[in-house]
Amino acid sequence: MQKCDFLPDLRGTARAKLYQSALIVVGIVICFTGCSRLVTTSTAGDVDNLPENSRMVNLVWKPTMTGADLDLESLDLYSSVTVSFLSIIDERTDPRVIGKMFEDPKVRAATVPIFTRENVVRWWRHALLAACKMLTIKTEDKKGTLRLEIEITGFSMIDDYTQTGSASLRIHAFTSKEMLIWEGSISGSSDLYVHGTETDGISECLSNTLIVTLHTLFADQCFRDAVAKSIE
Repeated sequence: MQKCDFLPDLRGTARAKLYQSALIVVGIVICFTGCSRLVTTSTAGDVDNLPENSRMVNLVWKPTMTGADLDLESLDLYSSVTVSFLSIIDERTDPRVIGKMFEDPKVRAATVPIFTRENVVRWWRHALLAACKMLTIKTEDKKGTLRLEIEITGFSMIDDYTQTGSASLRIHAFTSKEMLIWEGSISGSSDLYVHGTETDGISECLSNTLIVTLHTLFADQCFRDAVAKSIE
């Protein structure tokens, strides 16, 4: 009797294990599908179905500014600091949009949006490291003595007779011991009056804008005071 009673239990256990295996397979498929969607949505976004008359451009790191154009003496404090960018999040409504331009420069009545295929967050991560080098500020991957979390709340340019770029950021600054020492908002802007005949000047304008915005952060007196206190 004991053996007969055991056989149904064994069959039941086998069915249960088979059912659990099926659930695991289904779960893996769902997880894979979700991850695929996540990777897709974390890129520059859908470049199809753009508004009529919109303009698509390639955004590259191409500044016309140099360190000589900025006050680097105000950044002497950071000679003993290494900076890490822990995270960069694009909080803008449409991460594909990087500006606008007049549909007809002569009439100047209506504007059209400027889009990019480039992943703006990835572009910012590369550009921030390049800008720090220009500002003679040392960087280190995730292990710096000053660690920044950045949220991009604004980043665009207006293509007119001159080109004007603007950026706004929310910043959280931490020490290497994960102590929050400063949080706040920073903005910067730049104008590009002349650019080469073989370029539209959009990348140059936005690259300069990022440099100015980063310099504004590091030169901000409140921010500098917080950093100075944290390294005493």
